[in-house]
Amino acid sequence: MTTGEYAQMVNGEGWMKSKKKCRLTVIPLKNYDRKASYVLPDKPSPNLPNSTSILLYPGLGLFEGTIMSLGRGTEFPFQVLGHPDYPKKDFSFEPKTTSFSSGPKYFNKTCYGLDLRKSVYLSQHPGKIDLSLLLKLYGEMGREDFFDANFDYHAGNKTLRYQIVAGELEQTIRQSWEAGLEEFKALRKKYLIYQDF
Repeated sequence: MTTGEYAQMVNGEGWMKSKKKCRLTVIPLKNYDRKASYVLPDKPSPNLPNSTSILLYPGLGLFEGTIMSLGRGTEFPFQVLGHPDYPKKDFSFEPKTTSFSSGPKYFNKTCYGLDLRKSVYLSQHPGKIDLSLLLKLYGEMGREDFFDANFDYHAGNKTLRYQIVAGELEQTIRQSWEAGLEEFKALRKKYLIYQDF
């Protein structure tokens, strides 16, 4: 959904505190195509410096609640994943203090991990969160402390963490979302301004 569509939904469904509604005017864009690719002219955040980081962000955002570094303090935040104890050593980076990242996770320590800047996910973007990385790194790290207290916040509930710890397959996890997704799709239809996918 666009921001305008979602704002209409929040208002229409009474999701604001005390069921309040805001005065809202949404001005539709001419010729907007939901499927079109768009390169942002400005960075939405210092830690999202380019289109690569933006495409990877929905999946990598979940790693905010893990022991993994997302490359803050490097020239390629949200394009790499790493940890000082990652068992494979073919890619590394060392987080430093920058003008927008003071004291990044694993500051001045060598982190080993994955360089996602040439990921297949980018060239064949499936339009869904990449859970495979989360499952892969959880398995490879083999640590009980892989998830921190923020993971459930980023995931939206405790279920995903429980599913991963229980060893559920990606397909099984995605299937558990189906009923909720179908319900959401039906609800969102009345707020869409532009042609659906």
